[in-house]
Amino acid sequence: MSFFKKSLKALGFSEEEEEEYTQHTEREVAASPRTTANTGPAEPAAPAAPTNNGGETLPDSLLEHIVELINASLPDFVRTCIDRESEKRYIYEHLGDSFKNYIAELNGQARSTVEQEVAATRQKLEEELAAQRRKTAELEEQKNEIRNAQLSAERQKRALHDKVHDLDNRVATLEAEKEQYELENKSLLNKLKVADVKQHELDEVMSENTRLLGVIQELKNAHADESASAEIEELRQQAAQATASLDEAIQKAEVLSGENETLQRLIEEKEQAISEKEQMVEQIGNEKSSLLAACDELKTTNESLQRLIEEKEQAISEKEQIVEQIGSEKSSLLAAYDELKTTNETLQRLIEEKEQAISEKEQMVEQIGSEKSSLLAAYDELKTTNEAQISASQTLEQTQGELTKAHEELKEAQENIARLEENLAQEVLLRKGLEEKSGVLQSDLDTSVQRCNELETSLQKMQEGERAEQLALEESAAQLSELKNSYAALQQERNVLSAQNEEYKRQIERKSEEIEKAQAEAEQHVARLASADAMIAELKKQSADAEAARTELAERDKRIAKLTEENAELSKFVELTGKVEEKINRYEEIETAKRRAERELAELRTRMEEVQQEADRWREEAKGKSSPADAEELRKAKEMIAALKKQRQELISQTATLRTQNKAYENQIAARETTKKEVADNGIHEDIKITFGNDSAPVEKTEKAAINIDDCFNWMKPVRPDSLEEEKRRKEEEKRRAEEEEKARAAEKEARKNTDTSSQMSLW
Repeated sequence: MSFFKKSLKALGFSEEEEEEYTQHTEREVAASPRTTANTGPAEPAAPAAPTNNGGETLPDSLLEHIVELINASLPDFVRTCIDRESEKRYIYEHLGDSFKNYIAELNGQARSTVEQEVAATRQKLEEELAAQRRKTAELEEQKNEIRNAQLSAERQKRALHDKVHDLDNRVATLEAEKEQYELENKSLLNKLKVADVKQHELDEVMSENTRLLGVIQELKNAHADESASAEIEELRQQAAQATASLDEAIQKAEVLSGENETLQRLIEEKEQAISEKEQMVEQIGNEKSSLLAACDELKTTNESLQRLIEEKEQAISEKEQIVEQIGSEKSSLLAAYDELKTTNETLQRLIEEKEQAISEKEQMVEQIGSEKSSLLAAYDELKTTNEAQISASQTLEQTQGELTKAHEELKEAQENIARLEENLAQEVLLRKGLEEKSGVLQSDLDTSVQRCNELETSLQKMQEGERAEQLALEESAAQLSELKNSYAALQQERNVLSAQNEEYKRQIERKSEEIEKAQAEAEQHVARLASADAMIAELKKQSADAEAARTELAERDKRIAKLTEENAELSKFVELTGKVEEKINRYEEIETAKRRAERELAELRTRMEEVQQEADRWREEAKGKSSPADAEELRKAKEMIAALKKQRQELISQTATLRTQNKAYENQIAARETTKKEVADNGIHEDIKITFGNDSAPVEKTEKAAINIDDCFNWMKPVRPDSLEEEKRRKEEEKRRAEEEEKARAAEKEARKNTDTSSQMSLW
């Protein structure tokens, strides 16, 4: 024990200082276990530094490090004999009050800055919380609007289903009408064929008339006596009647040809109406398919709206959880949010005006397209009607040729009739007399019959008479028989002409009835066409309503997409602000600790130089007593010093990287503030996205606990240097951790990209 005290005295320690130091350490310093770096036995841990200036303590690691540096240069036997507590006490007393006061001031400044920062962050978080609550209220309103839109879309879908059912019924009725029109068309074609048969009968009547004219001419040439002239006059009268009937037949033929033309036009109009009905049916089918497609689109949009509502509800629940967790720490963005809200409202109004103008332009374009399609359909109809007219014109040309031939034949017949009229011009005055004598002729015939009877009786009486009288009687009997035969023939022809006249009257009555029926059918067709036009107008109106509903759903989808984007940007902004604040706080803490450590290191360098001088002096004294164990201890001490220097260099590099990151964050925040001011000045809303590198980790939920300033300085405690194996293992672990972080970051980016693309596809 005396040797130990002598060695302490040799080193400059006195007994009074030793007692004073032990009392001081018992009262002020807290012990902590520690192992030495040498091969000697384990020593008790160094106590904490004594308190000064209101309870502020000197870090125990600093004194321990100084003692290690001093003892590293001593021999082993001297280091084992030195009392480490006395050595620490000696060093602590020689540090001075200025250093202790400086440490206390550093602690106070750090505590005050941290309290100010905590208060500022608390106020900012309260303002952000208020803004987030307002945002959640707006999202709730938007959710209600989307729900109402979904209900209206379902109602529209049901209405569209009903309209599709009605259109199916209308298509069935139109197809039935089309079949009815086809049957009517066939009946009109049959009527045309019957009209052609009547034309053949007219030709036969004309040939019979020419034959009668020939008979009249023969009778004129054959008989020259008065009875023959009377018969000729009768024949002329019959010929006149036949010509009159021929004229009537020609007029009837012209009327029939006119009726044929009207029937042909009616057939063409009905065919055109049938084609229009077919086109209408096709158009209704297309509109039906378009309405079914619109129903399918409404179903898909309804499902997408349902998914969006679920996502919104989930996001709102998450936001509410975030709001509940954050509590009363967010309301500093109220003024900025109000400004952005006003600018957003102005921009929303501008966007709505633009969208309204665009919708009007689109409606004009759609109207022009519909008009174009209707014009194309009309062009196709005109084309078909033109082709039908061409074919009809060809048939008309053929019929015209036939009519020209018939006209030529009629001209020849008229020339023959004119010649006959020239021959009978002298007998025109006698026609009235012949008409008057037609009744007299019957009486003459009766008298002639009586005369014949008388002649027969006279002949019977005079058979035994003269030969000349018998010959005269025979001649008169022959003449009477001839007259009877001619009278019977004329009577037969008269009966035929009367029958033909009655037939013509019946045909005219039938034609008039057919014309009345055709007019009634035409009126019915006109009424049906009017109803079809009204139906088409109604269908166009329904399609316009469906198109308006589709545009409204598209606008709502755009609004929902915009709201989702704003919500995502807001959440990203909140996360990024939390990250920025956390990193800024961490950087400021590290920066203050770094400045404090630099000042302490500067002071320690001066102290270490002094201690180094004393160690050199001791080394010179102990040169004669050096050994291989002392060299080994010296090598270990140098390794520890090199490890401490390496740790210091790493700390300096980390602070440099943090400084560069902080500058980048400050630049981005300054740029955001400038853009925010420009937006507030100009009244223009822009979507501002702040991204800080590739750091996309979620914001950690920090509790509002008091910050222990002493824990910030644990990095100052010296640690045992790592061996080569431990350093290699640590580097491999850091490399593996960096690779895992890179993979996780890439997977997160890919997942975000996939979610963005899937959300866009679901909206479309």
